[in-house]
Amino acid sequence: MQANDQQVVVLGNTGFIGKNLQKYLDYHGVKTFGASSTNCNLLDPSSINQFFSHLPEKIHLVFCSAITPHYENNIHSFHKNVTIIENFLNTVSLTKFNSIIFLSSVDIYGHNPILPITENTLPDPKDYYGLSKFNSEILLKWYCQPSNIPLIILRLPGIYGPEDQGKSIIGFFFRRLIEKKVITINNNGNTLRDYVEINDLNTIVKRLITNPNPNPDPKTMTTTINIASGQSIRIKEIIDTISRIAEKEVQIEISSKVKKADYNLVFNNKALRSLISEFKFTTLNKGFERYVNEYQ
Repeated sequence: MQANDQQVVVLGNTGFIGKNLQKYLDYHGVKTFGASSTNCNLLDPSSINQFFSHLPEKIHLVFCSAITPHYENNIHSFHKNVTIIENFLNTVSLTKFNSIIFLSSVDIYGHNPILPITENTLPDPKDYYGLSKFNSEILLKWYCQPSNIPLIILRLPGIYGPEDQGKSIIGFFFRRLIEKKVITINNNGNTLRDYVEINDLNTIVKRLITNPNPNPDPKTMTTTINIASGQSIRIKEIIDTISRIAEKEVQIEISSKVKKADYNLVFNNKALRSLISEFKFTTLNKGFERYVNEYQ
C-alpha cells in the first residue's frame, strides 16, 4: 500500500505524541483525521458516534488519548482512562478499521521488574496509570480478537522531544537548565532508564501502519511491542550529556536516597528489532541537539 492510499485517524492529536505523529504522517503523504476532546470527546458516547460516523471505512486508528500521570494519577484518572476505552468499544464498530495501534506504557510492568524486560514480562502495575493501561489492553484484546481486527499494543517508555513543553523527564531537565534552576536526583544518579526520541516513535508507527499485524500472538491476534532502544543509561549520565550538548553548567544536587520511582528499566528489544532490524534509534546527542536548537 502506498502512503497516499493510507488513511489514519489519530485519537488525541493535541497531546505531545499525537500532535507530532499526525504532523509526521501528513508530511509523509498519509491522509490523517485528527481527534481531540473538542471534536471527539471520548467521555461522551454521542460525541464519539458523531465523529466516527463521518470517517471513511477501512481506516487505521492510532489511539494516543489518555489522562497521563503528569496531570492525574489517581482513582479518578484511572476511571476516566478505562471509560475512554469502554466508550470507544461500545460505540464504534471495529470492522471500520484496518488496524488499531494502542499506545500503552511500560508502567504496566510496575516497580523493580525482573530485568531485562521483554514482552513476556508479567504485568504488575503499581499505580493507577499503569493499571488503567493494563485494563485497556485487555479490553481491546477482547473486542478486537472476535472481529479479527489487527491490534498492535506499543508499550512506551519515556518519549522526549523539544515540543514536550518540559513534561518529559528530558524536557524537564532542559527546562531546569535553561531557567538556571537546581536539578535534584536520587539514588546517586544511578537509576537506569531507556528514553526514545519522538521521531523514532513516529517512524515505527508509520511502518506498523504499512504492515499492521507483523507477528501476532496466535491466541489473541495481538502484537505487543516494547518501544525501547535497548540502551539504558544512568540519569546522571543523561544530565551530564545535556550539560555538554547545551554547553551550560548544570546545577545539580545528588542524593543517596532511593525513592519508589527510582527503579531501573532495562529492555531486551529483540521483538522490536525483528520487525525493524535495520532501524537506528536517535542517539541522545542528536536528540538533545534538537532541544538546544529549539531553546536558542
